[in-house]
Amino acid sequence: MNHTFAHEILFGTLSGVERFIQSGADIEEIDEYGFSPLIEATIANKDDIVALLLRYGADIDNVDTTGRTALHWAVDNHNLSLCELLLAHHANANAYTFAGQPVLVYPLLRQQRELKKLLYRYGAQLSFAQDFIQAKLLGHRYELLGQVDIVNANEQFIEMNYEGFFLEFTLDVIFNSLRRYQNHFSSRHLRPYFENVQKLIRAFSNAQALLKYQRYTINIKNYTESINDLLNQELLLLPVAYEGHVITFIKYKNFLVRCDRGENACHEGSIVIYACRNLYAFNEAFCKQLMYRRQSREFLNKRIKQYLDLVYMTNLPIRRQRVGNCSWANIEASIPAMLFMLESVNKEGHLLSHFENGQQYAFNFFKDWQNWDKQRALEECIHTFYDANPARRATKATQLAAILFQQLAYDRNEIKQAESILKILSLPDYDYLLKSYLMVYWQLNKTKQGKELMNLLDACGVVVTL
Repeated sequence: MNHTFAHEILFGTLSGVERFIQSGADIEEIDEYGFSPLIEATIANKDDIVALLLRYGADIDNVDTTGRTALHWAVDNHNLSLCELLLAHHANANAYTFAGQPVLVYPLLRQQRELKKLLYRYGAQLSFAQDFIQAKLLGHRYELLGQVDIVNANEQFIEMNYEGFFLEFTLDVIFNSLRRYQNHFSSRHLRPYFENVQKLIRAFSNAQALLKYQRYTINIKNYTESINDLLNQELLLLPVAYEGHVITFIKYKNFLVRCDRGENACHEGSIVIYACRNLYAFNEAFCKQLMYRRQSREFLNKRIKQYLDLVYMTNLPIRRQRVGNCSWANIEASIPAMLFMLESVNKEGHLLSHFENGQQYAFNFFKDWQNWDKQRALEECIHTFYDANPARRATKATQLAAILFQQLAYDRNEIKQAESILKILSLPDYDYLLKSYLMVYWQLNKTKQGKELMNLLDACGVVVTL
């Protein structure tokens, strides 16, 4: 059998790779997946082959189909020695993907101290990565549509999309937010919830641990005992990704809850509660299959009901996601879903016949936490605005204008948020943002959005002269 150059890199030997090169193999040849030889070797954690390719002059900043460099992949794999090798050969520590994601984003979100220190030593810029993360999280929390510019390490404006985030980090961000909220003085009126909130937080922590085994470099058979311990919980949160979409399943006693605020919500609802009549089939092996093997839309939407003998019980009223941030929308929806189950299923494992109180209980906490979480994110953006240079201030002002226009309404709860944003947008350097929105959505086209913005400005006592 004649092996290809790519096959030799992934499964062969160092000497075999060198023979290919000496025989005329193209060291920049792109394989069927869009990877260069250097990126292939990096993905496979072949440090010696990476060093060989660099010695023969491989382009260290070549990118794959998403704009990721070899350094992006080495960082994702948390391969410190390979990261240092690439950086020592002048890999760009501030490289970013076509989606605008800098190399430093993963180490920041994963709190990988040594990797962060290494990247900083080679010039990685903290503010670039922080601005990317902050814009993404504002976009998710406020369900913003469209694109926004951020400033890269060369002080250039680059475009990124508000939508799209990582399941791993969505779990982490919401988990940490819930913990902070429980310890914050503003949640003191919710102390009766705290016993169940602790159970919910443990379910999030458990789901985080399960997701760590989802990486392509890990053989889950080597971690059977650890994974089985994580799956052996009464309240179990299972995030499942398929075909570019993320949903969550919650198992509690003999019930299964599905959180899907996407297209499937049109048929049954966004949070659907089933009785599971084949609990024997809902075992550790099935959970591993859900989380660690590729699933089809057809199985998750239809055949799973037959396999587990699911019987529809009820659904909880939560609106569908407005934009394409499915991981955030469906992880977030698991909060009221789990609180409802903890409150509305009795010790015998039966769903209470009158569960309206449980529904109100769950959504009271959810809405309070959600409002606090949004306010905290907004305050952080405003705080960093004042500490930023002029270019970064402009990008943050643009994000604040998007929140004001797309999501804030003329009501008492949101007037204070609008006023804090308008202090910035009324500054001479940034009032062009308000004027642009009013020109397009009110003066030139009398739209509903323009009218709502005019009402909001009037309520805040702001007059804009066009």
